[in-house]
Amino acid sequence: MPDALPTRLTAPDPPPFALLHRGNRAVEVLIGSVVTVDAVADIPVGPSGSVALLPFRQLAERGLPCHDDGTPLRVLVADERHTVDLESLPHPTSAPVRDAGFTTTDAAYADLARRVRDEDLGVDVTHCLLRRDFSARLEPGAAVGLFAALLRAETGAYWTFAVHDGTRALVGATPQGQVRLRDGEVVLRPTCGTYRYPPSGPEEAGLLAFLADRKESDELTATVDAELALLCALEPDAITVDGPLLVPMGTLAHTACVLRGRGGVDAHRALAGTMFASTAIGAPLAGALRVIEAREPTGRGYYGGAVALFEPNGDLDAATLIRTADLDPSGRLTLSVGATIGADSDPDAEAHETHHKVAGLVRALQGPSHARPAGGGSSAATRDATEPDHTGTPPPAVPHSRTGTPAAPRGDVGAPGTTPHPRQVSGGAPVPPSTLRVAEALARRREEFGAQWTTPAGPVPDLGPLLVVDLGHPAAWTLAHLARRLGWRATVVRVADVDPARLPTTVLCGPTTDPRSRVARDRLRAVAERRGCRVHQVDAGFRPDAVRADPDALAELLGAR
Repeated sequence: MPDALPTRLTAPDPPPFALLHRGNRAVEVLIGSVVTVDAVADIPVGPSGSVALLPFRQLAERGLPCHDDGTPLRVLVADERHTVDLESLPHPTSAPVRDAGFTTTDAAYADLARRVRDEDLGVDVTHCLLRRDFSARLEPGAAVGLFAALLRAETGAYWTFAVHDGTRALVGATPQGQVRLRDGEVVLRPTCGTYRYPPSGPEEAGLLAFLADRKESDELTATVDAELALLCALEPDAITVDGPLLVPMGTLAHTACVLRGRGGVDAHRALAGTMFASTAIGAPLAGALRVIEAREPTGRGYYGGAVALFEPNGDLDAATLIRTADLDPSGRLTLSVGATIGADSDPDAEAHETHHKVAGLVRALQGPSHARPAGGGSSAATRDATEPDHTGTPPPAVPHSRTGTPAAPRGDVGAPGTTPHPRQVSGGAPVPPSTLRVAEALARRREEFGAQWTTPAGPVPDLGPLLVVDLGHPAAWTLAHLARRLGWRATVVRVADVDPARLPTTVLCGPTTDPRSRVARDRLRAVAERRGCRVHQVDAGFRPDAVRADPDALAELLGAR
């Protein structure tokens, strides 16, 4: 590290900077100037790259509902870039932490979760993540120290980072990769499910029970389906699904899948088209967002958005802004976390789950005595086995009997049951048992996935043109992708933009739960059938596009079998 760099970053008035630890022993330091832009397409790429902070309200670019709280899209345009060793960072020291705790009680959060479960879930919303906020007061200028502390206290993150834009700073250890573009390949990492280690460390019996839990499996599948639709909308030439697999972290492990698409997408389009990870929203995306807008009284700021590194060569690496502290100039820290509510949710357990989500930050705030040593092991001494109280103050980690609620993937990952990729484990993260029984449990979960997602496409006949009518459900793009695998030359057109005079012989109407879209669909169907077209329809309850669907389901629907 250049001798003057630590002094520059920890000065009372530092330049805008980013510290990025992306799964190896090095930390990237970017320094430059900050600009505010309106849209992802406007993000400039500096000579040394750019780091963009995308607020949750950026979803409005995609026409999706969200509170407009005015949080800006800020971009650090770097003209300096350094790579430094972890040991070169200032060593974290204990600092005063005041007024720490959740801003709402567990009882209030559980009541909200109960109302969402009982009143809001249905065909158009199967899962929804509800936010709550944890706050504390630190000394001003704490970003670099908190970053260094998180590197030692929270293991296994996809990114650990600090981005200071000249006024505020975001500091986090996020397990969720948003999107990566490298050498023409787009990668998404949907994740759902949390196995919380007991005080003695991860155990085979508990891990097997977690992997056999149908609720956990269904939540991951819903998340994969939602992000498959985003990837399909980018129209890559080919898509494959890897997983499910385990992503171990300091006090828990997650399940994840890796979605890969190849061909024809640039960095700005890849990021704009995948806003944002369903891990922090729910599924289906639009329905979950409507619930969030109705149930959360304020905007989310940057929570659930993304931090993205644009490279000068056109590559992109972005992480989801979860497990991320927002520090204002006065030292006020806000950390938003949440639990995903499904039909089988236990509201009290979901409230307890949020305590686990802040555990890494709490350990970091408590100082070096609670941090896991870099490269060291895990021990029971680093975990507090105390149950949370109901005043909103979490312990560093809270074991709980229920295994559940979504988290996030990180890094490149291998096949089910294989040894984790080096990016999956950093520092002293305890690795869950990699036994034959665990590998078999993961393989059984993978067997539920349709072959259309797990095997390459072979040669297919030309079945002719196919119009897929988009009725407002993202599954239209997934259906088009699968139809191309069968041999159709599929295009997707919004129902309002369909030209009745140019209809092909075969038309497929995507799913919808919107009564207005059903009316438009029925009108189009009547016109198309009068013109001699074959019109097929996907009802909301029938999902031939889902990752678990029979590979022949769509072919049978279209009469290609």
